[in-house]
Amino acid sequence: MMILPFRGFVLPGVPGRLDERFYAVSTLHGLVGAIGLLLGVFVALRGNGLVPKVLRFNNYRLFMRVSYALYMVATAAGLLLYLTWFVNNPSPPSY
Repeated sequence: MMILPFRGFVLPGVPGRLDERFYAVSTLHGLVGAIGLLLGVFVALRGNGLVPKVLRFNNYRLFMRVSYALYMVATAAGLLLYLTWFVNNPSPPSY
């Protein structure tokens, strides 16, 4: 649901317009969210023994806390993104 608006409205302006708040907040939210999601999936797969031995770790607490911290940063960036796109924008993007 978030990929299409990002691809349609934000991606054409990256990296040239990253100095504008609309593009910077959208890109930050997308990157942090994607990294947090990938790390969370990796931790879940590791917890079930579905990754190769080379990628296994024993310190679940650290990896789960980092994943949760990224999730919270992505949530805060999502709130800022909503305010940027729909509240402080006189002509919000829509399909």
